[in-house]
Amino acid sequence: MLRFAILGTLLLFLPGCVYFRLLDVKSQLKEVERYFAVERNAAGMEIGFLDPTLRDDDLERLGVVPLRSETTEDGEVWEVEMRKRLPAEKEPEPEHHVWTELRFEEGLLVSVLIPDQYLACFPPDLILATMKALGDSRVLKLKKSVAAQTEQSFDEVLEAATYEQLLETFGAPYKIEKDEDEMALVYSYEKGEPEDLAEERRSDRTYEIRYILDPAGDRLLAAGTKSISIRYPSP
Repeated sequence: MLRFAILGTLLLFLPGCVYFRLLDVKSQLKEVERYFAVERNAAGMEIGFLDPTLRDDDLERLGVVPLRSETTEDGEVWEVEMRKRLPAEKEPEPEHHVWTELRFEEGLLVSVLIPDQYLACFPPDLILATMKALGDSRVLKLKKSVAAQTEQSFDEVLEAATYEQLLETFGAPYKIEKDEDEMALVYSYEKGEPEDLAEERRSDRTYEIRYILDPAGDRLLAAGTKSISIRYPSP
């Protein structure tokens, strides 16, 4: 969800001020109802920051680059895209690039859009529960890097994605790993960058998302990146 736009970049090197603003956001996640507003619309689910903290240049330091941006009466809108990677022998799937929309007012991030097509795998109740779990996560700062880890369980069992839903929403994974206890769908992405971006600002970094399911693929058990993991409760 948010992970492809912001959270998957948490291991980048950060100046101290950005680190502390990230801690502030983490603190807000402990009280989702107080600090965030959720609105469903035709585009999907928009998560609004009621007490915005992160700045547009913070996100740039985190490695978030808008594929397109638009100036509006209220501020600025970024379209952020993660481009799906597949092994060389497979046909590209540009229709399964992952995207989100970020809105800024006076340079502060005020909302993040979860596009409608992703809500089949991650319904709103599950997204909100995930946000709360991240609020209780541990954040580490070592040599100017920050990482968040959580294995929080939720108080109630929520609807979670199946193997078929993940394939329908995100297409074929980069690879599949299996053992007798679980199945992992591993997706690989690179940042979508505007064509006119200066060469020195371009990145060759790739990002890996892992979805862990039961062996039959009937239920999502965990999801995460290198820096963040969420484990969901079993029925």
